[in-house]
Amino acid sequence: MRAKIISIGILLIIAGLSLFVIRLHHGITLLDLNDDLQNQLLFKFNLPRVLTAVLTGGALGIAGLTYQALLHNPLAGPYTLGASSGSALAIMLCSFFGVTSFGSPFIGAIAIAGACVLTALVWRFAAAVGSPGSLQLILGGIVLSLFCSAVIVLLQFLANQSELGQMVRWLMGSLDWVPTTLLLAMGIVIVTVAFVLSFLTRHLDALSMGKELSQSVGVDAEQTTIILLFLTALLVGASVALAGPLAFIGLIIPHMVRPLFGHQHKHALFGCAVLGASLLLLCDTFARLTILGGIPVGIVTGILGGVFFLGITLRRNFV
Repeated sequence: MRAKIISIGILLIIAGLSLFVIRLHHGITLLDLNDDLQNQLLFKFNLPRVLTAVLTGGALGIAGLTYQALLHNPLAGPYTLGASSGSALAIMLCSFFGVTSFGSPFIGAIAIAGACVLTALVWRFAAAVGSPGSLQLILGGIVLSLFCSAVIVLLQFLANQSELGQMVRWLMGSLDWVPTTLLLAMGIVIVTVAFVLSFLTRHLDALSMGKELSQSVGVDAEQTTIILLFLTALLVGASVALAGPLAFIGLIIPHMVRPLFGHQHKHALFGCAVLGASLLLLCDTFARLTILGGIPVGIVTGILGGVFFLGITLRRNFV
């Protein structure tokens, strides 16, 4: 089993690196440009976009795996507990009231704050209605996500034509025009949190078996859950700051990784990071090759997620 996991991991890394190189040179070899223009296209346009896809996809993949382990729910993801909605609402509010713009380097801190605040509210909601278990957390996440969605719609209704266009485009999810400072800051956050989570995989294994079993092996279920929820909120907030509220990446990646790497989180965490990054790169490549000079990548991930879960549903019904 170990040899199989190592082999699959090596193949994924090779495939991911190959896709990284192809995307990095997209459009350069097709055009007859001088060296200065080639370097400008490579380092000012392609490289930031590719790095944004890698960081965002990896962060969402790891976040989805963590949420599904904590909530014992295969349909859990960054939207389940409202972290994505909280980040999106925080950025929308700041943009609407002129505090910052969508391309500002400061939206990283705003998005992370929104994700963490909503995660805290979900936890308080779950504690208020009883023991903060999976059902209570999911219920709190749904309630607060709906509230955030309603406020976002209200802001769109009150916005002028120019602001409305920016809001709608950003909510679709895109990898365009990420400031270097924002990319660097969010990259540090994502890599740091992923590194910390790699030391907590044993706790994820225990929590995925249930509260009683996790306590029997010496894991404080409530305290560990709180720590993991806020670490995951950092990942979600950083990914929303980079690419907007992308759908389904965090939801489908764990389902693709478990058949390859098994259910041990020390292996699955690596697989989700690599496969999440590769999948978002692939979706962005497809989005840029479509009509009208490219569509927002969030449209592609939404369609992919819908088709993926339709396939799973039909397979389970007919097999």
